[in-house]
Amino acid sequence: MKDDAPFLSAQKQGTVGALNKFLSDFPGHKRETSARAEMEDLKAYNYAKSEDWYSEYERYIEKFPRGIHLLEAQKRLEWLRSQKADVEIQYPKLVDQNRNYTGSVQNWKWSTVFREKSGKIGYRIHGEGGIRDTTGRYWTYGGRSIGRGNFRDPIKVPPGGVEKDINSFTGSDHRLCNGVSYFTWIGEDAGGHSIQVEEEMLLRCKHCLRRSK
Repeated sequence: MKDDAPFLSAQKQGTVGALNKFLSDFPGHKRETSARAEMEDLKAYNYAKSEDWYSEYERYIEKFPRGIHLLEAQKRLEWLRSQKADVEIQYPKLVDQNRNYTGSVQNWKWSTVFREKSGKIGYRIHGEGGIRDTTGRYWTYGGRSIGRGNFRDPIKVPPGGVEKDINSFTGSDHRLCNGVSYFTWIGEDAGGHSIQVEEEMLLRCKHCLRRSK
């Protein structure tokens, strides 16, 4: 039992650092395998806790069905599943052409603001869309939807937090002037509930409006 004292002490502290120090101080100890197993368990749980996301807790529970923090993970997962993010999106309904661009090149720039209003759980979201010009043609990039964030690198909005996405379109020969930008934002919250919101705005060019009169 005396030989187990260093391991039991590190185990009682319940941190990756304590177990790592035990392994460093006592190489080849008979409880080395147990210490490494507990350290991997703790790393996985700490990651799930830092992400605070339903799928990370599910992953921890699946990988460590008898994990050190199994009950805490199950309880947190159940709570996340019982909540829903309160999503708010704000954007201008109309954007004027950037005055710094002249001649045959036009540019529009704006910010889309995402809020989580409940203060309980966060969400992740990304957008896809394009521009429909005044002739009805739908413009994208190389035939693919224009992306703003993606499922691998989404915009992350924390509980009660605010995040911003800045977007810019550049066109030539006034093809996009007074067209409409359409974006569909899709994602999910920390409880795994789906999110979908729409964004639509006019890309105004005063020069073209004056010219058409």
